[in-house]
Amino acid sequence: MPLFIGGDVVETDSLETFDLFLRNYERCFEESNNQLREAHETRITPLNSCLYVSQREFATSPSNNDVISAIGTDMMTTCHAVVLRCNKSKVTSLGHFDGCATKQGVKGMIDSVINASKYLLQDSIEYMFDLHLIGGFEDERNLSEKLTLDLLSEFHSSKVAEHLPMQFHLKTFCCTTLNQKLISHNDMFIKSPVIFGICVTLATGDLFPCVFDEEAKGPVPALRSARSLHGPHNMTSIYRWKLKEIILEPFTYKPFAEVSLWLQQPDDIIRQYMSTSPEVEPDNFCDHIRATLQFIADNPDPVETVFKDNKPLKYQKKGEAWAQIRSTKTSVSDSFYCSFNRRPKLESEIAC
Repeated sequence: MPLFIGGDVVETDSLETFDLFLRNYERCFEESNNQLREAHETRITPLNSCLYVSQREFATSPSNNDVISAIGTDMMTTCHAVVLRCNKSKVTSLGHFDGCATKQGVKGMIDSVINASKYLLQDSIEYMFDLHLIGGFEDERNLSEKLTLDLLSEFHSSKVAEHLPMQFHLKTFCCTTLNQKLISHNDMFIKSPVIFGICVTLATGDLFPCVFDEEAKGPVPALRSARSLHGPHNMTSIYRWKLKEIILEPFTYKPFAEVSLWLQQPDDIIRQYMSTSPEVEPDNFCDHIRATLQFIADNPDPVETVFKDNKPLKYQKKGEAWAQIRSTKTSVSDSFYCSFNRRPKLESEIAC
């Protein structure tokens, strides 16, 4: 199920190194990258009806959603956003990848778009997808470069159980060195990402750089961040588009004995030890980490304090906010979305 650029199949050998890929294909993305990098960064508020995707999450929706108009994410430094859109059904998925469970996350996004498209179109089609990859920069540990290559390789070699004919057309490739600028830091110039956040409009598939207000990152952003910081290392789907619900599956984590000590640390220590790229993190990074650590301190086992009876949390949009759905019933469809329906997995049980 190959990757296409400009109508031609990508040469597998070109995916061996990032430099080789750029040498063969960078020119194909000059115009689209310039437009995206120069676009105005939109501030997302609760009024924008945009579904926020946190690190190691993805969400999928048809274009005619009357509850949300866009899907987006932000706070990416070495992380990447992946946007996948079916040309025929207009079903769109956005994921925030950090290098853990990349293969599983790519497969999950593809499966979710195909399943929604089959339901909406009620026929068997040749699936042609527009693919957009955004994020990262030339960081000292080469984390961005590795993630870029991993994502390209996964889409180039991806397969589905039904062996359906699929084509992934890479339309946007604003990753690593192509998403980079120089900024002043401590009287010197350092490399930094240009785009830290991205949104996709469901109706049109248009992309635009963005930053989210904290109030627009709901529901329960600290809970979701605790999952990526200290929980299981897998990607998770958070949106049930038929019911227009956010669903957060139960998870737990190993004891974090030093959490109180970490909460007392100054900003420079938080940045140094809790970031893959301390010098270029957004201004709200330390506040974000402290809120996450405080959640972990208050909930040493979220299965006991948050996920009562080991059931997922469900939310529906009520006005500008996401309101929790209180229910004691468990439907058959819940088991499809719940990857931890027997016992939440510990961080040590799932490898990146």
